[in-house]
Amino acid sequence: MSLTGTGERFWWVFSVALCWLLSVIYMINRGYGRTLLTPERMSFRTFFSRRSIPWGEITNIEKRRHQTRSGEWWDLRVVRSHGRPLAIPGAFSSRADDGDFEVKFTVIREYWARSARTE
Repeated sequence: MSLTGTGERFWWVFSVALCWLLSVIYMINRGYGRTLLTPERMSFRTFFSRRSIPWGEITNIEKRRHQTRSGEWWDLRVVRSHGRPLAIPGAFSSRADDGDFEVKFTVIREYWARSARTE
């Protein structure tokens, strides 16, 4: 009787389960995070982080579509003048025609446009 196959199978199952758990935590963190818009900046708050970005550092706010075998989803991203683009917490949809998602996109772009006029 050999136990080597059982140990290898355990690590394989453990690795897959860990990857699945991390992806679920990532989606919950992104989907249920909050974004506060003020005249000076955007403040992001998630379960694991807090970040604040002044409007002057933002060069674009874009809608991105992601597609997998099981479906597609949309999110909003802040493109900064320095650094990588950041996903906006709480701005996430799994439907192409989600009215609430479009309202969030419009409101965020309006805040950004107003800040550009006052600078």
